[in-house]
Amino acid sequence: MEADDYIMYLYTIKQAKKKFHFYLHAYCLMSNHTHLQIETTNTDISKIMHYINTKYAVYINRKYKWNGHLFQGRFGEKLIMDLVYEIEVSKYIHLNPVRAKLVTKPEEYPWSSYRTYFYNRKDDPIITTSHILKYFSDHPSGSYANYIQTPNTRIHFTPNRKVEFSILKK
Repeated sequence: MEADDYIMYLYTIKQAKKKFHFYLHAYCLMSNHTHLQIETTNTDISKIMHYINTKYAVYINRKYKWNGHLFQGRFGEKLIMDLVYEIEVSKYIHLNPVRAKLVTKPEEYPWSSYRTYFYNRKDDPIITTSHILKYFSDHPSGSYANYIQTPNTRIHFTPNRKVEFSILKK
């Protein structure tokens, strides 16, 4: 995949956000799959994903003169009903390029929402960081960046609803 292809996928998400109201809390675009942490409001996730995947498939098929389906099978979805799990999913998504050995630090990967979190960019039109960041401290030891970069953690909440995490022994 070329940089233009990743840019087009992000543009397609931006278009989808205008058409269907939803929040994107985390994403990571890999060469052979994507991770999107979407919070829906009124629109079924299937409709949102159908729109994104169809628009993107049309773009790729035209660009590369391909024909047929771009994605194999239906997208995978997991309903997130627990705040701890929601935060852990964002960590999983943001560490995907590190686990794939594409980068050594998640902020080095350009096709992930992690840079928006890491550099505290509030002007990104597709990502909503405030929902997850409100549970983290501004202090470096309790920051989202520290949580992402610390392996084998378990999180819990303080009485004032801030995340604390402990390091688990292997």
